[in-house]
Amino acid sequence: ILGLVHAAAKIAGAGYTHIYHVFIPKGVDTCMDEGQCYSPDNGNTFAFCAYHYTATFTDLASPVYYTVEPYQGPLPKPLLSCALPFATPNGPLTDSMATSLLHETFETITDPDIFTGYRAVNSTFGEVGDLCEAFIFKVALNGHNYAVQSIYSDTYEACATTP
Repeated sequence: ILGLVHAAAKIAGAGYTHIYHVFIPKGVDTCMDEGQCYSPDNGNTFAFCAYHYTATFTDLASPVYYTVEPYQGPLPKPLLSCALPFATPNGPLTDSMATSLLHETFETITDPDIFTGYRAVNSTFGEVGDLCEAFIFKVALNGHNYAVQSIYSDTYEACATTP
């Protein structure tokens, strides 16, 4: 993953104005350096559905910000799944991937350097996406409806669909 984001950043740039999204195909597990994993085939190590992180490379002047988006579609039982557990406008794969991408993109923007950025007021959970994972709404984008999660707003002190 680091090789992919490094290669992309060398071509397109690094720093706060760039976020790279790495999509992992079905059947591929991935783990963070801390040991937590996306491993729906192994409940003992399954800890997340996607994540965002920052990498620093000696040949780049700025950090590289990226998200890792594993396959979010339904998986055969008894495997675990990150798919939305209900009918959605585009099916569980498309809308689950859209939700995961929205969640990690917002967290990359608001907490880019992990643990030093924005944290929700009065929360022990922290990041804006984590607080609202269970609150799904429909949004229209380019003439298509998607089911995606809301994001925490300090303005409303609640999960919201508008800034």
